[in-house]
Amino acid sequence: KGAFGHCLVIGGCKHYVGAPVYTAKAAFHSGIGLVTLAIPETIYPLVAGTCHESLFMPLSDSNGFINWKAIETIDFSKYTTIAFGPGLGRELDGDAIIRTLLDQLTTQTLIIDADGLYFLKNHLEQLQHYKGDIILTPHPGEMATLTGKSVAEIEANRLETAKNFAATYGAYLLLKGHRPIIATPTSELWINPYGNDALGKGGSGDVLTGLIASLVSQHQNPLKAMLCASFYHAIAAEELGRNSS
Repeated sequence: KGAFGHCLVIGGCKHYVGAPVYTAKAAFHSGIGLVTLAIPETIYPLVAGTCHESLFMPLSDSNGFINWKAIETIDFSKYTTIAFGPGLGRELDGDAIIRTLLDQLTTQTLIIDADGLYFLKNHLEQLQHYKGDIILTPHPGEMATLTGKSVAEIEANRLETAKNFAATYGAYLLLKGHRPIIATPTSELWINPYGNDALGKGGSGDVLTGLIASLVSQHQNPLKAMLCASFYHAIAAEELGRNSS
């Protein structure tokens, strides 16, 4: 387990108990060594019984949402990868959490998804100064929030939007949707031709985050991890679709 990486998943709230569990389980099923779930302490009793493989870091919370000051107490040096956002919710000071993460992390790979992306919109320039790799996994609505455009504008120009955003902010970007697009800081573009509409449901993005986190933690570079994770995710949906028909 020590040779296959350790991911810290920061997320969960009283409304979204299952999201960080999906991320952790996907990481375990794809070979990671260790996952620690950093979740609000009030939902810990619910989560602990559903994800026996994980280590746990119950964080002080306010009304079921992580208290940003708890993030300052974490020793991030223990972790290969940080996944931030699954089930986080928006009823907390996410801006303070983002600032703390980018200030305290050194070179760990940081994956931001879900409501983590909602709060990231005010801190995009900080991404350009981070020394590690940053991976963003927005769906079209989240991409619209990040860019200030409409969903229709995003969908009408997916390739250029992904390419320009990744290059501008020095991040790896996986734009979800029909034919997911992966863009790199050096303007490379990849398109995943696989998958089906079975992925258009709650929880599937949390699984994808876990797959990416697992492969990065196992010493894959971000691009390879994203390509493999997106492919596995899509092929699994196709396989399940065939088996259920």
